[in-house]
Amino acid sequence: MQFEEVFALFGMYPEREEVVMAFRRYDSDKDDLLKYADLVKMFGPRDHRYCEVLTARKSFNEGRCYMRARCFLPETMQDFQRLLLLVLNTEVRINNMKKSLTERKNFDMTKAFVACGGSADGLSRIKPESLSKFLISHNFVASDRQVGWLFERMDRYANGEIDNADFKHGLSPFKLTY
Repeated sequence: MQFEEVFALFGMYPEREEVVMAFRRYDSDKDDLLKYADLVKMFGPRDHRYCEVLTARKSFNEGRCYMRARCFLPETMQDFQRLLLLVLNTEVRINNMKKSLTERKNFDMTKAFVACGGSADGLSRIKPESLSKFLISHNFVASDRQVGWLFERMDRYANGEIDNADFKHGLSPFKLTY
C-alpha cells in the first residue's frame, strides 16, 4: 500500500513535498519503503524504555475481525491524524529553516562546523559535549536528552560523532525534484 493511500484512509491529503521529506527522514535503508522499525522511529516516543513498553503491548483488537478503516476508535483516529500532520509539518518547517540559513550571505558551513567543535580540515568531529558547550555559549541550554536527539538526527552512521559530511547533510535543505 502506498503512503498516500494510507493517508487517504485517515482522510488526509498531504502535499507531495511533505510526504517526500518524511520518507527522506525516516526511510532508514533508503529503499522507498517504510518498515515497522521506521514507523516506530517516526511515531514512537523518544524514550527507548517507554517505546519498548508500547511495542510489547498486546493489541485490544487482536483476534477480532475488523475492517482496516475501522480498527481505531474515532478519538484514536483524531489523535493519529494530528500526530501525522505534526510530523509532516515539522519536516517542512525544518527544511524551510535550513533553506533560510543556507541562503544567508554570511553563513559558512565550514565555520559553523568548527564553531560547533569540529575542525576545518575535517579530522576532528563534533561530539555531544562540544555541541552542548556551543549551545550554552549561545544562551541555549539543552538537556543531554535534547542534545542526544540532535545527534540522532545528524549522526547518519550512529557512531556518536558528527563528521563534516554528516554536518553538511544535516544542515543542507532538501531539494524536491519532480
